[in-house]
Amino acid sequence: MDAEKLLRPYDVKKLLNRYAMGARKFIQLDLSGADLSDCDLTEIDLSRSNLKGASLNNANLERAKLLSCDLREANLIGANLEDADIRRTRCGLANFENACLQSAELYEADLERANFKYANLKFARCGLTNFENACLEEANLYDVSFDSANLSSACLRKANLQWASLRAGLERANLSQANLRRAKLIECTLKEANLEGANLQDAIVAEANLIKANLRGATGRCEIFQPFLGDTIMPDGQIMSNKEYELNRAYFLGEE
Repeated sequence: MDAEKLLRPYDVKKLLNRYAMGARKFIQLDLSGADLSDCDLTEIDLSRSNLKGASLNNANLERAKLLSCDLREANLIGANLEDADIRRTRCGLANFENACLQSAELYEADLERANFKYANLKFARCGLTNFENACLEEANLYDVSFDSANLSSACLRKANLQWASLRAGLERANLSQANLRRAKLIECTLKEANLEGANLQDAIVAEANLIKANLRGATGRCEIFQPFLGDTIMPDGQIMSNKEYELNRAYFLGEE
């Protein structure tokens, strides 16, 4: 079926009627402020559409295409975005609390100040994604790829980051009590980051910038290779710099 032409703002009824008739491609629509809560929009293509301030709470957007959309300030609380394509989408201040984004593609999306508290992003691909000042508290980030992502000042408190790849910028990020078991923190920037009480069991930390980072009370046995230290608070509370640290030797944190 041909792509839907530009609709009038808030023309939700027409969209839902055409979707019910089998249409799936609705590109470049103006749906700013629209209410699509609780709607089943599986596999819909809303690429390049304006959904700023829209309400999509509990909507089913599984395998949806939201490529290059404007989702700023949109509400997607409890929405299902499993396997959704959200590449290069603007989502500043959007609310994804308790949403499912498992295996979603978020490459180059702008998620500054977005809320992902309790959200499930297991297996999501977040390369070059901007999470600056975003809330990912207690989110499930199992095996997520954050390579080249910006997580500066993001809140990842108590987040599940097992097996995650964090070759990313994490300056001033809050990773307190996060589960980083088997995570890869290679060539990442953790300057002034808070990892107090984090679980680093079997994590790999290599060539990471840990200047002024706080690892007080971090637990688990992990390997730290060639770190950049300076006024770094280690798990036992001692403050350490590179001069006091033997390079190329694993540093074991706490006890297993």
